[in-house]
Amino acid sequence: MTHRRTAAALCLTLGFTLPAATPPPAVAQTAAPPAALEDLAADGRFGDLLDAVRARPDADADDPTRALIRQLERFQSNEARRTARRTAAYDRAVAEMTQEKEAGNLEDALVAAIEAHSIAEAPLLVLRDPDVVDLVARTEIAAKQAELDEDWVEAAVLFGRLNLLFEEDKRYRGDLKRVNAHLRVLALYTPDVLRGLQRARAERLGREDQLPEDRPDDETWEVRLGGIDAEMLRESVRTAAERHIDHEGYAQLLAGAVEPLLVLLDTPALAQTFPGLKNPTQRDAFRGELLRLKGELDAGEAAGLTRFRAMSRIDEVLAHNRRTVALPESVVAYEMTEGAMGTLDDFSSMYWPEDVDFLSRSTQGSFTGIGVQIARRDQQLTVVSPLNGTPAQRAGLKAGDVIATV
Repeated sequence: MTHRRTAAALCLTLGFTLPAATPPPAVAQTAAPPAALEDLAADGRFGDLLDAVRARPDADADDPTRALIRQLERFQSNEARRTARRTAAYDRAVAEMTQEKEAGNLEDALVAAIEAHSIAEAPLLVLRDPDVVDLVARTEIAAKQAELDEDWVEAAVLFGRLNLLFEEDKRYRGDLKRVNAHLRVLALYTPDVLRGLQRARAERLGREDQLPEDRPDDETWEVRLGGIDAEMLRESVRTAAERHIDHEGYAQLLAGAVEPLLVLLDTPALAQTFPGLKNPTQRDAFRGELLRLKGELDAGEAAGLTRFRAMSRIDEVLAHNRRTVALPESVVAYEMTEGAMGTLDDFSSMYWPEDVDFLSRSTQGSFTGIGVQIARRDQQLTVVSPLNGTPAQRAGLKAGDVIATV
């Protein structure tokens, strides 16, 4: 509709106003009146408008009318070319989808289907096309199998493509969120396993050149979680339950806090980092306790949970962890807090000890590590002054330099 409104504006405002009619004899009145012409333009019926203007008695004699006809003809020609290009692009996308699907390249076939869906005049009809329906079914089976095989990278890619194709009805958003939760804990606690999955997938698809370069880890989970303890968990839950603008008590927070722990238990590769997860009996015992608590919370039995009872539930989870899988307290506190904060609005999050240095740099306007004062100018991070005798000065940074990447 945008191009139609734009064209109407051109016809009516950019020097091509609809001409006033020269009244012919009553018996010869066949042209549409000015008001009718404006209605056609406002409705985006430019083909009808062009026919109506051409039919005016003064169409060949009046300069403004001839100019309007030329503009409408140009618009009609441009529309025809645009439609032809759009049709050609759609046909190419459909052909590529069919070719990739037949070759078994589900990801590439979905990329083509997403493109066709975005180009189509009737996107919903694309989703009902038998070839697309078959492709979606095959991809969903492959994604679920990848999840069963603990190939979280493959599952995330396939569910991610499905989520893009069905972005409006969000039918695959939950699947993508679930798989991404496993990717997150792999990236934090077992990054080598995650890189191995990425490499294996790249080799399988012949895309080794697309892998990011290996680099030494700047931060281990021990560093990231340094200084975190159970009291931080308790305090964050208390604060959110009693002071958050949309607070709804403790039950929702505790239900969210349980979820990341279940993800840890259901990501077997983490046993490489946390030996307690290797014992299936202990793992199942902890999972059972978490599911029992989550069931109570989801059923609304804890809707009137008081602060004392909520803190007692947290202590119970910590105690069950010590008796079973023995995850470090910092891990349990971190995961439960992140899960609880995840139940709040998108703008609420937790600043952990490791985040404090970054927050200080952001609020105080200095990178103490390299020795430079910064400020935001024209939406760009700009050097105000390098400090004498610092790495920034030795590297040649000068006032006015823009920090584009770090």
